Amino acid sequence: MAQKKTTKIDNNEVLEKVSELLQFAKENKLSELEFETQNFGLKIKKHPVNQALPIDLSVLSNLGAQSNQTETLTEVISEKPSYDPEKILTAPLNGIFYRAKSPTSQPLAKEGDYVSPGSVVCLVSSCKNLNEIVSDKSGRIAKFLVANEDNVAKGDAIVLLE
Repeated sequence: MAQKKTTKIDNNEVLEKVSELLQFAKENKLSELEFETQNFGLKIKKHPVNQALPIDLSVLSNLGAQSNQTETLTEVISEKPSYDPEKILTAPLNGIFYRAKSPTSQPLAKEGDYVSPGSVVCLVSSCKNLNEIVSDKSGRIAKFLVANEDNVAKGDAIVLLE
């Protein structure tokens, strides 16, 4: 269950808080984050192909004009779901997750496929190297827990086995 954390902030700190929200969204792999106060609203939405989009923060520059006002910032802290360690495959390194060797080739493994130790399940691109991720367990793939081309961190759950 998500927790709510409420913090009082001064309008002079808004730009800093926007930067923190951007970092929070990135670290928690949020596809969308919305923040609204009486003075302004901010909606962050992840581009579907993971391309960086320019953000013009100059539109927020007038927010610090009234330094005696404070706003309430409510951020939702997401808890990662927990899985049985015997039923998940984890990312062995940081990088970009791929289900196939190229955009036009078939996935290396699909939901419903049976894998055994040594089976290539997916790829993680790191430092311009395409690394094959092999299963260290046996089982049927119930679900891929990350989308194709998503960023993964070492230890992230990427595949759920039945």
